[in-house]
Amino acid sequence: MACKHSQTTTHRHTVSLKEYDGTTCEAVKVGTYHRAKGLDFAHVCIPDRNRFPRPQHASESTDAYRERAQLERRQMYVALTRARDSLWVGIREPLAAGQGAPC
Repeated sequence: MACKHSQTTTHRHTVSLKEYDGTTCEAVKVGTYHRAKGLDFAHVCIPDRNRFPRPQHASESTDAYRERAQLERRQMYVALTRARDSLWVGIREPLAAGQGAPC
């Protein structure tokens, strides 16, 4: 069971989605959008929402950027749709011009 391997910090328990087997447990699950696919959670927190898609790299072609941005948007959709009861989406600081595109 993944929760037996969770780390305790003060009064909280965490478990990595790499180790999470889907068993219900009172722990904060931490992981990537890839690892969350196919799972659902009571509460989901997504920090830095305005950081995706990431800016186009100087060496990246327009087509490659479009493809990557589309992939990042799909990954964000997966993350947003994992929440059953609540979804918290954080936005840090405004991006300077040319540092990202809104979805």
